Amino acid sequence: MANKERPHSIDEALRVLDEALASPGADIKNMVTDEYQNLHTAISQKATGASDFVQSIRGNLTEQFNTITANLSDLSGDTTQRLSEITDQGIAMGREIYRDVDTQVRANPWPFIGGIAVGTFALGFLLGGRKETSADVYTTEEVDILVEEMP
Repeated sequence: MANKERPHSIDEALRVLDEALASPGADIKNMVTDEYQNLHTAISQKATGASDFVQSIRGNLTEQFNTITANLSDLSGDTTQRLSEITDQGIAMGREIYRDVDTQVRANPWPFIGGIAVGTFALGFLLGGRKETSADVYTTEEVDILVEEMP
């Protein structure tokens, strides 16, 4: 086959096929072999490109994973250190408040004693509520009598 260009229309493709049929069988075999080689080359190139692409993505994902893991590790260490500092500050502040209250109570204890007494009285009053008297409590026999007397 003299013309190695690809047909650009159906008419050209039909013309190429007509020429191939008119020529001996070797031309058809060569044409099929050439097209097969072109197809094989194209598929091989695409497969190689896809493999390279997959390897590239795998490398990028591995790099991103390692970066994220390192960042989380750093964050974990920083958080643990910060929590330790906050706990130490809280303990120090609690001890300071304890010392201040202890000093004030030892210097003048009566306002604290009075405050505790008033608080205890108020709590007892609120939690005590209303106590039932013996007149409000009925026995089962009295309840039965009251129920019978009801109209």
